[in-house]
Amino acid sequence: MDNSKRLFIGFPLGVDISGIIDMLKTTINFPDCVRWTFGRKLHFTLIYIGQLNSDKTALLTEKFNNTDFMDQFEMGLDYTGIFPEEGPPRVFWLGMNDGRKKIISLHKVTAELLNECGIIFDTRTFKPHLTLGRAKRNKKAEKIDSEMFLNAVFSPVRFRVKSVHLYSSELLPEGAKYTSLTEVKLK
Repeated sequence: MDNSKRLFIGFPLGVDISGIIDMLKTTINFPDCVRWTFGRKLHFTLIYIGQLNSDKTALLTEKFNNTDFMDQFEMGLDYTGIFPEEGPPRVFWLGMNDGRKKIISLHKVTAELLNECGIIFDTRTFKPHLTLGRAKRNKKAEKIDSEMFLNAVFSPVRFRVKSVHLYSSELLPEGAKYTSLTEVKLK
């Protein structure tokens, strides 16, 4: 039996942005073609790890719990973006200017932790963002016009990053289910 888990390291949003998501949904022509994320499912991913066996998960959990990540910090979500930048959008997200350098530093600490554990992880260039939704894979979604989304104006959302989590992710028909396996409070 396979006891591996699909893992990532991140932190919870900690504030309610459902009003902003509802407003942003009105900026695209086919909002029903996007699987939007709300409530407790909203989180920042620092590093996606992928499938990890139980021995490596135990090692990572032990090292994770003994890591001195950094002090708490403030950040603010203040602009919209999409991936990929060219072609039909697949991911709709919010980005930040305030707190960006701190998140990049936190990403580096988590990458060093994974390297110390000998764990292979996603090494693509880190682009700090909060994923709001993912376009479904169908013909209608290929025709989504994201120009108004990318030019949307909203009041910046400020919050304090207080902890880092090792999460497991289970893919279900109704969407991903995230479970915090362990949490380290920031100073």
